[in-house]
Amino acid sequence: MSNKITIIGGGPAGSTAATMLAKQGYSVDLFEREKFPREHIGESLLPASLPILEELGVSKQIEDAGFLKKYGATMVWGSDREPWSWYFAETNKTYPHSYQVSRPIFDKILLDNAKLHGVNVYEGTNVNLVNFTNGSVSNIEIEKDSQKKSIDVEYLIDASGQHCLLGQDLQTREWDTSFQNLSVYAYYSGVQYLPEPDTNNIFIESYEGGWIWVIPLSDDLASVGIVVDSHTIQHKLADIGVTQFYLSELDKSDKVKQMLSGSQLTATPKVTKDWSYKCSKLYGPNYVQVGDAACFIDPLFSSGVHMAMMGAVLASSYVKTIIDNPIDFEQVGSSYQQLYFKEYNHFREMAKLFYSSNLISDSYFWEARKILPEFNNYTSRHAFIRAVAGQPPHGYERAVLTKGLMPQSFNDSVQSVEKSRIDRRSFLSKLDPSKPETLKEFWGLIPKLSPSVKVTNQYILGQGEFIKADTLITNSNPEGIPCSQLVKEIISHMNGVNSIRAIANYVLNDYPLDRHSQILKNAYDTIHILYADEVISEFKNSQQPKKRVFLDNMTNDGMDHLIDRS
Repeated sequence: MSNKITIIGGGPAGSTAATMLAKQGYSVDLFEREKFPREHIGESLLPASLPILEELGVSKQIEDAGFLKKYGATMVWGSDREPWSWYFAETNKTYPHSYQVSRPIFDKILLDNAKLHGVNVYEGTNVNLVNFTNGSVSNIEIEKDSQKKSIDVEYLIDASGQHCLLGQDLQTREWDTSFQNLSVYAYYSGVQYLPEPDTNNIFIESYEGGWIWVIPLSDDLASVGIVVDSHTIQHKLADIGVTQFYLSELDKSDKVKQMLSGSQLTATPKVTKDWSYKCSKLYGPNYVQVGDAACFIDPLFSSGVHMAMMGAVLASSYVKTIIDNPIDFEQVGSSYQQLYFKEYNHFREMAKLFYSSNLISDSYFWEARKILPEFNNYTSRHAFIRAVAGQPPHGYERAVLTKGLMPQSFNDSVQSVEKSRIDRRSFLSKLDPSKPETLKEFWGLIPKLSPSVKVTNQYILGQGEFIKADTLITNSNPEGIPCSQLVKEIISHMNGVNSIRAIANYVLNDYPLDRHSQILKNAYDTIHILYADEVISEFKNSQQPKKRVFLDNMTNDGMDHLIDRS
């Protein structure tokens, strides 16, 4: 391929995007201002990053590096002053852990992997300037060893971190006034870690000034940082200095102070800004922003590396798509940004909840579920864990809506849902068409769609690119869920007048007789899903005469129990 892709920044976002594109045959140049390995905070990973590490081909290297496995998190927060924990294994059997990593080592693994895949990596090279022509990036100015040079650009990925080069140039960076904090961090040896099974957990403790993290990096080294409001402590930092301020804040803690008893400070504390922000627009005709160059959210839930790597998958897909479909960049970019900001907003809303409330742990779980409606199919605890682990919700619905299959995981999850969902599922179970006493009632039901529901044809994330597909738009999934032709047909006939019987007859009209049995089964499963997820808001009882065009003529043994022959 002749298309040249330029990437600014060699952190997790830049190196991941570079590798993804190089694996597809593109020529990629990556410019990194520092020389690796270099120090960086953000050592605690989420399980959602592990599939991406597998895709990059570095899972074994990560395992061999000896990073501690992180099985969950332990907190002292809110009105619960005793530690409480959650574990990734509660919601994810495939990836029951993540890692606590040394960022110098972790980031170098990712960057070296990009080199192995053919990426041209230029370390110690600063990008001073990005130039535009007619709204597109035309060239960049780089500097290495005091030598400056202009480089033409065909496609650009800005992974410049909090320098946010394009955001500054385009004046699109918007500061989030809800989170204007400073972090002060250092490293300790000899920390008394939590007892099993929480030994490797990230530990977070709130206190009167803010909150503190303890991240075990090895048996004898931990990252310890405080996060405080920047406005209230600026003068104190200036008066007593960084080290004294850091130690005095740690002394205000309860549990952390105990954990540090007898430990040794191994490095001078450093200060970094944690001011949250996002850029109002992340894309253009030949460029895209990713990682901290796109947005930054408070580090309370260790989302930084996850956002960077998840964003890199999206960004590389965006670039590939606009190379093939340049006139569609606005449509593709809109889908990219919507997906990116949905994940960003998850963590933002969770952080806002924790900063603004003084609750018991169960209440945090419940409130988290309320503010993240796409997780409504889970218990409050499981919804919380999936959200903070970066796990996408509703794997079952994608299986049903795209393939017409009802996986066992859906039925399993139903056993632990909240009351509202239980009630909806219970209602449908009473209208089982396999039971003679409910057969007529089931076919006579008239489904009513929720007001926000529609099916459109738009760009959605595919395998390594954005593709155009029929997409179901709902309140909880405004970015859309890809749906099959069958689902599209079923929804198109839900007009508040048609009964399930009428809808089935309309749909079956488009399929040969030998497929009717399977189509009816898939349609039945689909209706269950749509109702359980409130795509169908309610059912009304039909007073219409029965229409039995195809249903009366079916003799397929596999679906006879779904057919009303009265």
